[in-house]
Amino acid sequence: MQPSTATSSLLSDISERTQHQALQAFLLELSDCLQANSDQVDLCCVLDERLARLTRSDCIAWACLEQDALVVQQQWLAPGTPSRLGRHALADGATLTERLRREHLVVLDRDESQPGLHERLASMGLLMAELPAIGTQPLVLLFMRGQAQAWTGDDVTLVREVLERLRSSAERIRANKALREAEQRISLANEIASIGVWEYRDHQHSLHWDAQLKAMAGIPPEQPGLDVHEVLARVHPDDRGKLIRALGETLAGEGDGEFQLDYRIYDTRIDDFVWLANRGRRLLDPSGEVRILGTARNITAERNAAERMLRMNEMLEEQIKDRQQAEQRQTALIELGDLLREQHDSQTIAHAAVSVIGRTIGVSRVLFASVDASSQSATIERYWSDGGSDSSNEMVYFADYGDFFYDLQENELVVIEDVLHDARTASHAENFAESLIRSIVCVPLFEQGRISAVMMLLEEQPRAWLDEDISFIREVADRAWTADERMRAERALRESEEQFRTLADNMSQFAWMADPAGRIYWYNKRWYDYTGTTSEAMRALGWRAVNHPDHHERVSASMKRAFAIGSIWEETFPLRGKDGKYRWFLSRALPIRDDFGQVTHWFGTNTDVTAQVAAEEALRELNESLERRVAERTRELAAINSRLHIEMAERERAEEALRHAQKMEAIGQLTGGLAHDFNNMLTGVLGSLDLIQRRVASGSTGDLDRYIDAATTSANRAAALTHRLLAFARRQSLDPKPVDVNMLVVSMEDMLRRTMGEHIQLEVDLQADAWLAYTDGHQLENALLNLVINARDAMPNGGRLGVHTENQRIEQHQPDAPEPGDYVVLCVTDNGAGMSAQTIAKAFDPFFTTKPIGQGTGLGLSMVYGFTRQAGGHIQIASEPGVGTQVSLYLPVFDEQDAVAAPAAETEGPLRAQQGETVLVVEDDPAVRLLVIDVLQMLGYQTLEAADGNAAIRILESATAVDMLVTDVGLPGMNGRQLADVARQQYPGLPVLFMTGYARQAASPDFLEPGMDMISKPFNLDALAKRVSDMLMERDQR
Repeated sequence: MQPSTATSSLLSDISERTQHQALQAFLLELSDCLQANSDQVDLCCVLDERLARLTRSDCIAWACLEQDALVVQQQWLAPGTPSRLGRHALADGATLTERLRREHLVVLDRDESQPGLHERLASMGLLMAELPAIGTQPLVLLFMRGQAQAWTGDDVTLVREVLERLRSSAERIRANKALREAEQRISLANEIASIGVWEYRDHQHSLHWDAQLKAMAGIPPEQPGLDVHEVLARVHPDDRGKLIRALGETLAGEGDGEFQLDYRIYDTRIDDFVWLANRGRRLLDPSGEVRILGTARNITAERNAAERMLRMNEMLEEQIKDRQQAEQRQTALIELGDLLREQHDSQTIAHAAVSVIGRTIGVSRVLFASVDASSQSATIERYWSDGGSDSSNEMVYFADYGDFFYDLQENELVVIEDVLHDARTASHAENFAESLIRSIVCVPLFEQGRISAVMMLLEEQPRAWLDEDISFIREVADRAWTADERMRAERALRESEEQFRTLADNMSQFAWMADPAGRIYWYNKRWYDYTGTTSEAMRALGWRAVNHPDHHERVSASMKRAFAIGSIWEETFPLRGKDGKYRWFLSRALPIRDDFGQVTHWFGTNTDVTAQVAAEEALRELNESLERRVAERTRELAAINSRLHIEMAERERAEEALRHAQKMEAIGQLTGGLAHDFNNMLTGVLGSLDLIQRRVASGSTGDLDRYIDAATTSANRAAALTHRLLAFARRQSLDPKPVDVNMLVVSMEDMLRRTMGEHIQLEVDLQADAWLAYTDGHQLENALLNLVINARDAMPNGGRLGVHTENQRIEQHQPDAPEPGDYVVLCVTDNGAGMSAQTIAKAFDPFFTTKPIGQGTGLGLSMVYGFTRQAGGHIQIASEPGVGTQVSLYLPVFDEQDAVAAPAAETEGPLRAQQGETVLVVEDDPAVRLLVIDVLQMLGYQTLEAADGNAAIRILESATAVDMLVTDVGLPGMNGRQLADVARQQYPGLPVLFMTGYARQAASPDFLEPGMDMISKPFNLDALAKRVSDMLMERDQR
């Protein structure tokens, strides 16, 4: 028995050890199985065969415990046992649920409160344990036995251990889930709040960033983290040292190991820096390793907003400051206005102005000075410095401090921020340094268009003057100057009014003033002294108290009418004096108007005219008595007037007889001179012709040329005399052309010198740019020669003779002067005997001469006078006895519009007819006609002749062709010019040569047309032949 017992006991011990080891192995594997799943409790780990053997169960299952049923979800079955899956009804599920919640493990016997449950579960023994809450419904773990066997304490302990493992796994899963959810919530919060997490390990010198922090720095999440050096390279250079220093201080444990720093890091996505706010703490691991765990938040928007807010605050502060400054300056201006209204002299006004500027602007010195523009100096009148103001009489000169006075004279504000760097003042730096001045503002103040004063602000240091400062300075200066001008104007007005009242009170007249409506508000002292009234009485009664009743209505009506229309009022009427007597007064009222023409007031006077009225009354009475005397005197004057008319008529007849006698004397002188000269010339002609006839009759013809020359000379002298007469009468035919007077004088200079002789010195002074004259060049040559000869004859003992030209423009008409216009003046001057005024008056008379008998014809100056006047010019003589004479010819300037076509220049060519051309000669004088026809026929021309215009027209209308017309101008009946017009109707462009001895029409400048020319009688036959040949050649060239 003992061995058997011992063996049995040994086997029992071995079985217990084996079971315990199996239990421990199962529990370890259960723990591993439960650890393998981190999301939920895997109940399949307990549905295990080993646990069934350890608990001697043939079925292990887990089920949901409901109110009225037990629902088996999953099971482990021993072979050959029925399945328990499904829904199994409960008698009282609530009681069972409450018991499980209280005891956690319940052994249900067959006799307990769940009848029929064992049968439904096909179990004899049932152990039910509460599982950890996994869902909303309670879960239970069922251990079921098919045989009736009691559950031991070991079974209960094992089940409790399994439940503890399950509970621990459930708690671990819940904790992990809560941790994951917390991490997700933190990550989500960090992402929403732009917060990233970082960790710095000092031992490893490593830095770890989470994905959020990488995103904030522009690093892709999948990219490995940056090392410390790469991170520091991205940190802004200004913040890099701060970051290194803050990490070092935190690792050293300073500041309780707290890390706080905002720094900028470069973001490659936006190519700019972003701001990160970093907060962290120093941590010490159990191993002794030091690390810093922290967070980073993107605060770029906050920083930008803060900077914007800071700028806005600064701007707002600046605006508030500006507003306060503006209010301060406005208050200062208001105070200044109050002060200026109270001031009564320039000194106190200047004191108020400089004090306000000095206190408000904050400037070193302010001064007010009067200016003397002539000396460019200023006298300082008021001076403000360091809060105090004082007067001064110091004089300064602007020239000692630069060139800005000229800007002040142009009413320009002078602002110099630094006198050392301004071109206007830099050269006078030493003077500014002595006066401790580096910056100035100078405001010019003008009076009546001229600078009168200046206000100057002086600073010891350079200063940038603001626009607000300048505006305030200008405003104060303008207000002070305006107040000063107003004060001076008011003072002048008071003085003027005082002078006016003094003058008005002491004048002999009554004076009064009224408003625009005519209400009189002031009378002078004279009025009250005469009328004996008072101002109150005059305001109450007006002029009715002093006007004469017979005149009051008339005076009042005219006065109201004048006041209504604003016209001068004047009336004469009597005014009663304080003695009750009336005196007559001339009353006048003058409206005083403003700049807009509106009446501002009326000024009136009353002048005592009693004596004048009495005198007028006496005069009227006298006039009435004089009327009779006037009538008598009128009859006497009528008789005298009649005798006077008779005497005047007799005097007019005497004057007319005298004029006729003078005219006849002049004609007698002219005809006597003509007869004398022509008799001499005709004696030479007739005597020579008589001698020629005698020699021809006697057959002696050897020396006929001498007599022919004598006859020709006498005839030429006669022709010259007629030309002079025509020139004087302005009836000669002129050939006006543009003439260069300077060239004409130069061409005649040699001839003039030979004419004057060696005892006279010729001086020629010609204006270089002399205009062209429009005149007849040949006649001008004759005129110049005549003037030179007269000057020569005036200097028998020698002297100086000058020929001078100049341009002259006459602007206005004057007596004995040329008409207004442009002239070329040709002057001939001598220093000979000169002429008296009486001689000058007769100088142009024909045949008047001061030369001895036989030395002059008396027609030289008359010819020059006639030629000059006919050419449209003027002649003047200036002479003084013993000094000399100057004769000036005013020749009209050439104007292309006034020029007529000039005949073609004379060309040297054959004088004979080229093709036997036919020339029609019309001349009423048979001798002249014979000579002209003989000459033309000798030259080979075919000739036709007519004695008058009618005969010539018949020839022109015949079949005979005519190549040229030679006609006298003065024909009987139709004149030569009219004949030319008729001939050109028949032969357009027909050359016409006019012959004239004297013709009024031929002297006009528009007498000739193109293709026409004129030759004056007497003429040389060669000249006639030449003129005919040239005109025919000109026709052929056309």
